[in-house]
Amino acid sequence: MSQIKINILHTMDYKVALAIQNETHAKIPSKTGLETILIVEHPNVITLGKRGGVILDGNPSDIPIIQTDRGGLATCHNLGQLVIYPIIDIKSRKIGVKRFICILLKTLKNYLLRIYNLEVLISSSQTGLWYQDKKIASIGMRIHKGISYHGISINIYNDLSLFDRIEPCGFSSHSMTNLISTDGITSKIIPNNTEELMKLGKEIATQLIDSIEEESKDY
Repeated sequence: MSQIKINILHTMDYKVALAIQNETHAKIPSKTGLETILIVEHPNVITLGKRGGVILDGNPSDIPIIQTDRGGLATCHNLGQLVIYPIIDIKSRKIGVKRFICILLKTLKNYLLRIYNLEVLISSSQTGLWYQDKKIASIGMRIHKGISYHGISINIYNDLSLFDRIEPCGFSSHSMTNLISTDGITSKIIPNNTEELMKLGKEIATQLIDSIEEESKDY
Protein backbone atom coordinates (compact mmCIF):
# COMPACT_ATOMS: atom_id res chain seq x y z
CA MET A 1 0.00 0.00 0.00
CA SER A 2 1.30 3.43 -0.92
CA GLN A 3 2.50 5.64 1.92
CA ILE A 4 0.93 9.07 2.39
CA LYS A 5 3.27 11.71 3.76
CA ILE A 6 2.37 14.67 6.00
CA ASN A 7 4.31 17.86 5.23
CA ILE A 8 3.91 20.72 7.71
CA LEU A 9 4.63 24.06 6.02
CA HIS A 10 3.83 26.35 8.99
CA THR A 11 3.09 29.95 7.85
CA MET A 12 3.67 30.31 4.12
CA ASP A 13 2.73 32.67 1.30
CA TYR A 14 -0.11 31.24 -0.78
CA LYS A 15 1.83 31.26 -4.07
CA VAL A 16 4.81 29.49 -2.49
CA ALA A 17 2.55 26.79 -1.06
CA LEU A 18 0.80 26.45 -4.43
CA ALA A 19 4.17 25.87 -6.11
CA ILE A 20 4.85 23.08 -3.59
CA GLN A 21 1.45 21.58 -4.37
CA ASN A 22 2.18 21.63 -8.10
CA GLU A 23 5.64 20.15 -7.64
CA THR A 24 4.31 17.38 -5.40
CA HIS A 25 1.41 16.68 -7.76
CA ALA A 26 3.71 16.40 -10.80
CA LYS A 27 5.87 13.68 -9.19
CA ILE A 28 3.09 11.28 -8.30
CA PRO A 29 2.27 9.83 -11.77
CA SER A 30 5.91 8.86 -12.30
CA LYS A 31 6.19 7.46 -8.76
CA THR A 32 9.08 9.86 -8.04
CA GLY A 33 7.19 11.39 -5.14
CA LEU A 34 4.73 10.34 -2.45
CA GLU A 35 1.11 11.27 -2.02
CA THR A 36 1.20 14.09 0.49
CA ILE A 37 -1.04 16.07 2.80
CA LEU A 38 0.23 19.63 3.23
CA ILE A 39 -0.59 21.52 6.45
CA VAL A 40 -0.25 25.31 6.36
CA GLU A 41 -1.62 28.72 7.31
CA HIS A 42 -1.42 31.67 4.92
CA PRO A 43 -0.99 35.40 5.47
CA ASN A 44 -3.92 37.51 4.22
CA VAL A 45 -4.95 36.51 0.70
CA ILE A 46 -8.14 36.33 -1.38
CA THR A 47 -8.41 33.46 -3.84
CA LEU A 48 -10.92 33.00 -6.63
CA GLY A 49 -12.17 29.68 -7.98
CA LYS A 50 -12.67 28.70 -11.62
CA ARG A 51 -16.10 30.35 -11.53
CA GLY A 52 -14.62 33.59 -10.24
CA GLY A 53 -16.15 35.21 -7.17
CA VAL A 54 -17.34 38.54 -5.81
CA ILE A 55 -14.95 41.04 -4.19
CA LEU A 56 -17.01 43.69 -2.44
CA ASP A 57 -14.46 46.51 -2.32
CA GLY A 58 -13.38 46.39 -5.95
CA ASN A 59 -9.66 45.84 -6.38
CA PRO A 60 -8.01 46.35 -2.97
CA SER A 61 -4.32 47.20 -3.05
CA ASP A 62 -3.54 45.96 0.45
CA ILE A 63 -4.22 42.24 -0.09
CA PRO A 64 -3.24 39.82 -2.89
CA ILE A 65 -6.03 38.49 -5.09
CA ILE A 66 -5.14 35.23 -6.81
CA GLN A 67 -7.06 33.43 -9.54
CA THR A 68 -6.87 29.65 -9.09
CA ASP A 69 -8.04 26.56 -10.95
CA ARG A 70 -9.86 25.03 -7.97
CA GLY A 71 -13.59 24.58 -7.73
CA GLY A 72 -15.77 27.07 -5.89
CA LEU A 73 -15.88 30.85 -5.75
CA ALA A 74 -14.07 33.46 -3.65
CA THR A 75 -12.58 32.72 -0.26
CA CYS A 76 -10.04 34.21 2.13
CA HIS A 77 -7.07 32.76 3.94
CA ASN A 78 -5.37 34.39 6.91
CA LEU A 79 -3.42 33.60 10.05
CA GLY A 80 -5.28 31.36 12.48
CA GLN A 81 -7.03 29.49 9.68
CA LEU A 82 -5.88 25.89 9.20
CA VAL A 83 -5.49 24.84 5.56
CA ILE A 84 -5.12 21.21 4.51
CA TYR A 85 -4.09 20.28 0.96
CA PRO A 86 -4.44 16.52 0.25
CA ILE A 87 -2.51 15.54 -2.88
CA ILE A 88 -3.86 12.04 -3.35
CA ASP A 89 -4.03 9.69 -6.35
CA ILE A 90 -7.73 9.01 -6.05
CA LYS A 91 -7.87 7.43 -9.53
CA SER A 92 -5.39 4.69 -8.63
CA ARG A 93 -7.11 4.26 -5.28
CA LYS A 94 -10.46 3.91 -7.08
CA ILE A 95 -12.08 6.64 -5.00
CA GLY A 96 -14.61 8.79 -6.87
CA VAL A 97 -14.46 12.58 -6.60
CA LYS A 98 -17.71 12.92 -4.65
CA ARG A 99 -16.68 10.09 -2.34
CA PHE A 100 -13.27 11.69 -1.76
CA ILE A 101 -14.82 15.03 -0.81
CA CYS A 102 -17.21 13.18 1.49
CA ILE A 103 -14.23 11.48 3.17
CA LEU A 104 -12.56 14.86 3.77
CA LEU A 105 -15.66 16.46 5.24
CA LYS A 106 -16.69 13.46 7.35
CA THR A 107 -13.18 13.07 8.77
CA LEU A 108 -13.13 16.70 9.88
CA LYS A 109 -16.72 16.51 11.15
CA ASN A 110 -15.94 13.45 13.25
CA TYR A 111 -12.74 15.01 14.59
CA LEU A 112 -14.49 18.19 15.73
CA LEU A 113 -17.14 16.12 17.47
CA ARG A 114 -14.66 13.79 19.16
CA ILE A 115 -12.14 16.40 20.29
CA TYR A 116 -14.27 19.52 20.84
CA ASN A 117 -17.76 18.06 21.26
CA LEU A 118 -18.77 20.34 18.40
CA GLU A 119 -21.69 19.27 16.22
CA VAL A 120 -21.21 20.48 12.66
CA LEU A 121 -23.27 19.64 9.60
CA ILE A 122 -22.42 18.62 6.06
CA SER A 123 -24.88 20.24 3.67
CA SER A 124 -25.70 18.53 0.39
CA SER A 125 -26.35 21.87 -1.31
CA GLN A 126 -23.87 24.20 0.47
CA THR A 127 -20.39 22.72 0.41
CA GLY A 128 -18.28 22.80 3.53
CA LEU A 129 -19.05 22.34 7.21
CA TRP A 130 -21.65 24.39 9.04
CA TYR A 131 -22.08 25.13 12.74
CA GLN A 132 -25.71 26.08 13.24
CA ASP A 133 -26.27 28.63 10.43
CA LYS A 134 -22.63 29.64 9.96
CA LYS A 135 -19.84 28.14 7.90
CA ILE A 136 -16.75 26.98 9.77
CA ALA A 137 -14.92 25.07 7.00
CA SER A 138 -14.76 25.57 3.23
CA ILE A 139 -13.63 23.17 0.53
CA GLY A 140 -12.37 23.78 -3.00
CA MET A 141 -10.68 20.98 -4.91
CA ARG A 142 -9.32 20.16 -8.33
CA ILE A 143 -8.64 16.70 -9.70
CA HIS A 144 -6.01 16.61 -12.47
CA LYS A 145 -4.78 13.34 -13.96
CA GLY A 146 -6.73 11.59 -11.26
CA ILE A 147 -4.80 13.34 -8.48
CA SER A 148 -6.34 15.82 -6.05
CA TYR A 149 -4.99 19.17 -5.00
CA HIS A 150 -6.15 22.38 -3.35
CA GLY A 151 -8.24 21.41 -0.33
CA ILE A 152 -10.08 22.46 2.79
CA SER A 153 -9.74 25.45 5.14
CA ILE A 154 -10.95 25.44 8.74
CA ASN A 155 -11.48 28.67 10.64
CA ILE A 156 -9.88 28.25 14.06
CA TYR A 157 -8.92 31.63 15.59
CA ASN A 158 -8.56 33.78 12.46
CA ASP A 159 -9.91 37.32 12.08
CA LEU A 160 -13.27 36.87 10.37
CA SER A 161 -13.47 40.52 9.31
CA LEU A 162 -11.36 39.66 6.26
CA PHE A 163 -14.39 37.87 4.85
CA ASP A 164 -16.20 41.22 4.77
CA ARG A 165 -14.14 41.96 1.65
CA ILE A 166 -15.83 39.21 -0.38
CA GLU A 167 -18.89 37.05 -0.77
CA PRO A 168 -17.30 33.88 0.64
CA CYS A 169 -18.29 30.94 -1.56
CA GLY A 170 -21.22 33.07 -2.74
CA PHE A 171 -22.61 33.64 0.79
CA SER A 172 -22.76 36.72 2.98
CA SER A 173 -19.62 37.38 5.02
CA HIS A 174 -21.84 37.21 8.11
CA SER A 175 -22.33 33.50 7.40
CA MET A 176 -18.76 32.72 8.52
CA THR A 177 -17.61 31.61 11.96
CA ASN A 178 -14.54 30.07 13.59
CA LEU A 179 -13.83 27.63 16.37
CA ILE A 180 -13.19 30.24 19.06
CA SER A 181 -16.58 31.86 18.34
CA THR A 182 -18.60 28.70 18.89
CA ASP A 183 -20.29 27.81 22.15
CA GLY A 184 -20.65 24.52 23.90
CA ILE A 185 -17.06 23.31 23.46
CA THR A 186 -16.32 21.21 26.51
CA SER A 187 -12.91 19.69 25.90
CA LYS A 188 -9.39 20.54 24.79
CA ILE A 189 -7.93 24.02 24.49
CA ILE A 190 -8.37 25.66 21.09
CA PRO A 191 -5.07 26.49 19.35
CA ASN A 192 -4.02 30.15 19.53
CA ASN A 193 -0.65 30.12 17.79
CA THR A 194 0.96 28.60 14.71
CA GLU A 195 2.68 25.73 16.52
CA GLU A 196 -0.58 24.58 18.08
CA LEU A 197 -2.41 25.08 14.77
CA MET A 198 0.07 22.86 12.93
CA LYS A 199 -0.27 20.20 15.64
CA LEU A 200 -4.04 20.28 15.16
CA GLY A 201 -3.53 19.96 11.40
CA LYS A 202 -1.27 16.95 11.84
CA GLU A 203 -3.86 15.23 14.02
CA ILE A 204 -6.58 15.80 11.43
CA ALA A 205 -4.29 14.70 8.58
CA THR A 206 -3.46 11.48 10.45
CA GLN A 207 -7.17 10.73 10.78
CA LEU A 208 -7.66 11.57 7.11
CA ILE A 209 -4.90 9.16 6.07
CA ASP A 210 -6.59 6.39 8.06
CA SER A 211 -9.89 7.14 6.30
CA ILE A 212 -8.29 7.20 2.84
CA GLU A 213 -6.37 3.97 3.44
CA GLU A 214 -9.49 2.24 4.74
CA GLU A 215 -11.45 3.35 1.67
CA SER A 216 -8.71 2.06 -0.65
CA LYS A 217 -7.41 -0.91 1.33
CA ASP A 218 -7.09 -3.02 -1.84
CA TYR A 219 -4.96 -0.32 -3.51
